Amino acid sequence: MISLLRRRNFLLFLGSELLGAQASIIGLTLVAVAAFDQSFVTSSMLGAVQAVLMVLLAFPAGVWVDRTRRRPVLVTAALAHSVLLFSVLAAWSLDMLTMSHLWVAAVGIGVASAFVYVARPSFLPTLVHRDALIAANGTLTAFGSLAGLGAGRAVKWLLAIAAAPVALLIEAVGALVSAFLLHRIDAPEAAAAGRRGFMKELREGLGFLGNYPPLRVVTFATGLAYLSLTVVTVNQARFPYNSMGLSDATFGWLGTGGTAGAVAGALLAWPIARRIGRIRTFWLSLMATQPFLLFVPNDWPGAFQAVPVFVQSIGFSIFVVTQVSCIQAIVPGGLLGRTTAAMYVLVTLLSTAGLLVSTLLNIFLSTQVVLLIGIAGLIAAGAVVMRSLQPALSG
Repeated sequence: MISLLRRRNFLLFLGSELLGAQASIIGLTLVAVAAFDQSFVTSSMLGAVQAVLMVLLAFPAGVWVDRTRRRPVLVTAALAHSVLLFSVLAAWSLDMLTMSHLWVAAVGIGVASAFVYVARPSFLPTLVHRDALIAANGTLTAFGSLAGLGAGRAVKWLLAIAAAPVALLIEAVGALVSAFLLHRIDAPEAAAAGRRGFMKELREGLGFLGNYPPLRVVTFATGLAYLSLTVVTVNQARFPYNSMGLSDATFGWLGTGGTAGAVAGALLAWPIARRIGRIRTFWLSLMATQPFLLFVPNDWPGAFQAVPVFVQSIGFSIFVVTQVSCIQAIVPGGLLGRTTAAMYVLVTLLSTAGLLVSTLLNIFLSTQVVLLIGIAGLIAAGAVVMRSLQPALSG
């Protein structure tokens, strides 16, 4: 992992990730609250637009990304993000800003986000060798988690000092610098295949996802894991924490444990995979750690209450890193955009379905029983990989 940080192109890519290539609408949300006195419920609709567009445009973005080189797509998306935010900032400074302008900016950033989300993981194998993908994805995930935590605290601070324009300016400049860093990457990309028709190319990508046995196993295990995690998360929220006498400090420890576990898992993925093999790491990450969810909540003393959450987060973070790396390693480069898009849509839909499944199960079963079902689903996802993928692809 340390050697990756000595590689110029990977460092530029990492810098672009941290500085705003992953488009967001934090600045727009703050502006909606500050300039138009919108409630956070109303302003959060700007974020909902982005989320919906990312799902609707995932497949078109996947086809487009596989038709062209990925770096220009990322540069264009980052520039579009920056220009849209600067336009909002300029309109606000001239007292010409309207909610319609914010909606147009949110839609534009949503479109850019769809292409960014598909193009980034498709571009990474161009920068690092196949054997270094787990280390690269782990580094990106760890730094991204830390940056996300810092961004959340920055938003609270900016709200406290009523500095929405500052947030908007920081995000706009970050996206602009991100575009510059991506432009500086000089890794050669293979020429893309010619156009053969949207539906034909889409069927080709989905067909590979469904017909190649190892990838089919990864897809099924990923879908089951995210569905089960949603069921677990929903039912943990249903616990009567207040009646259990848990303090505010306990909730703080639980939140910290989850974030720390995600970062630790991302950093541990490569050392563990190097020692026991990629596929073994893939299934053990769930089977060895998700049972710790049985101890949430608990009455252990102080910070020890966060240990089960910490361990569970480590395991799921390792699972995510190895899952993404596995797809990047086994999918041909010319199909990676469409495969990434399909996996994103699958995870989003199954995570949403997890809410419905949890609601239906809670009609007939107790919270504790539904929680056990969710934990069993997470362990089963690891078992699927162990039984089906391990024999086909040894670590």
